[in-house]
Amino acid sequence: MEEISQKMKKDWSDRAKENAYHWVDSSKKDWDKSEYYKGGVSEVEEYVLPIFKKGAIKIDALSKMRALDIGCGTGRLSVAMAKYFGKVDGVDVSEDMIDIAKRDNKDISNVDFHINNGVDLSGIKNDVYDFVFSFIVFQHIPKRSIIKNYIKEIYRVLKPGSYMQVQVRGYPGYLASGVPAYQYKGFDSFYMGVSRKKSLPVPVFHRYDTLFGAFFKDGEISDVASKIGYRNIETFYTAGNSRYLWIRAVKR
Repeated sequence: MEEISQKMKKDWSDRAKENAYHWVDSSKKDWDKSEYYKGGVSEVEEYVLPIFKKGAIKIDALSKMRALDIGCGTGRLSVAMAKYFGKVDGVDVSEDMIDIAKRDNKDISNVDFHINNGVDLSGIKNDVYDFVFSFIVFQHIPKRSIIKNYIKEIYRVLKPGSYMQVQVRGYPGYLASGVPAYQYKGFDSFYMGVSRKKSLPVPVFHRYDTLFGAFFKDGEISDVASKIGYRNIETFYTAGNSRYLWIRAVKR
């Protein structure tokens, strides 16, 4: 775990130095800072607020809640969540990303940014958060066991009855799109599958890395959450895209 932690720290610090905003949101190479952070507001409105509306929780009530943003990067989503939540903590494996987050958002009083080891939530007490969120982060973790441990750790730091929603990779990286699920299988640090080249079957083997990390099929990730003890477990894909798999659940 220590070796993987150091690898993630190095890779994401290198990316932060190269072009932090692009590596957080790769839809553009040259971001205007204001536009970049406005994008975080739109994503919170799209992916976070509906969770509470669906649960019949008034948005005004969020001002008394504390939230955690895992893999916060430069704080793009953390500061957007801070518009609604009373307190937001952002954690990230990259010290350089955290430095940018603190510099960019130094005037926002209800957000704190912290460096973590990229493999757990050690240092955070039990039953602290009313909501835990992670977006386009676990897709870059190169071992399933680390992601499973994060799901367990989220359960630990959540208050009973509180929500989590995180996104994982739902389809293997480096694999051509459209391969049926029964033709590929993921293991802890690699996957195997069958693709096609000129209509001929071609075996595929890839180790996960810090860009195209471990993936889960929807039944696999819901089973992980169920065994930990979550209830009201839902899995769904972003706009039907199997590469982006969400899991939403409540701590018992």
